[in-house]
Amino acid sequence: MKTSVSSSHPAVRALLECVRERYGLLLNAPKDYEPLSEDILRQTRQHVNGDTLRRLYGYRADSYGSIRRSTLDILALYVGFTDWEAYIEHLRIAGGTESAMTHPTETLRAEDVVIGQEVEVAWQPDRVCRVMYIGQMLWEVICVENSHTLQAGDRFYCSIFATGETAFLDKLTRNGQLLGGVRIGIDNGITYVKRMVSL
Repeated sequence: MKTSVSSSHPAVRALLECVRERYGLLLNAPKDYEPLSEDILRQTRQHVNGDTLRRLYGYRADSYGSIRRSTLDILALYVGFTDWEAYIEHLRIAGGTESAMTHPTETLRAEDVVIGQEVEVAWQPDRVCRVMYIGQMLWEVICVENSHTLQAGDRFYCSIFATGETAFLDKLTRNGQLLGGVRIGIDNGITYVKRMVSL
């Protein structure tokens, strides 16, 4: 059993949104995460450090690339599940119909991305793709996990990625051959979109 999970995994992003909804108060500043930590302790009798929460929600530059299963277990408990596995099983059964996974919360337009910048996009059940912006709405796939539709080196046109919405990848080409259009996130939309920070 894996002891950690990629922080960009769609189910992780959905769980963090569920935690935000369960807490019910704004998490707009670094100081907001200490009260969240206290509420998690109060509700679960288990501790998640405020710094850990800030990293998970991207309020620290040294954000985690992966999250310990023990931390995910506590967060899943906080939102009403026995552990992380129970939460994953719930997503499988529900088909990802959580409001956090179907309502647009993040939107990224091609026109707002700098040429050469990389973006990570995820969709259910466990697809994660990193693409680089070429310009003029053209993207190139850098790497992809758990998808047979896209491959590294593929290029396509896309004007917008929005969580909760299907993304339309137009004029997909592979090794110079035009394959046609592709839709990703057909049933539940994109679950996660994030600009990657250049080091």
